[in-house]
Amino acid sequence: GHATPDEGLTALLEAGGGCVEVEKARRLFRKPQGVTRQALAQQIRKGHVLAYRSGGGDYLVPVWQFRPEGGVWEGLPEVMAAVREQLDDGSPLAIFAFLLQPHPLTDGLPPLEALKRGALAEVLAAVEADAR
Repeated sequence: GHATPDEGLTALLEAGGGCVEVEKARRLFRKPQGVTRQALAQQIRKGHVLAYRSGGGDYLVPVWQFRPEGGVWEGLPEVMAAVREQLDDGSPLAIFAFLLQPHPLTDGLPPLEALKRGALAEVLAAVEADAR
């Protein structure tokens, strides 16, 4: 059977280590001292950090976007911008679905994994292919 939208949503939110609230995310974004909540919220609004607004209005921030040493993976903001521009179906999870599901143009890897390996061009090509 097909996953219901809610089941699919939960699976995406829990993938790759799940999501944390801003309080924790601000320490993943800059290690070890963290950034302020305001600074992180601003990064989220600018589209540099990926977050999903939960029903309660709080941001849920996926941990998989952060590099072990802090900051987000190289190229992620560009990919987020491309997805928003070309694929955004109004769902805040379009970007999650794109990044976490295997894609033929990224050697069958999830685009996030390709991005971690430095394959930004391939990931952007995958966004473009999906937009057609």
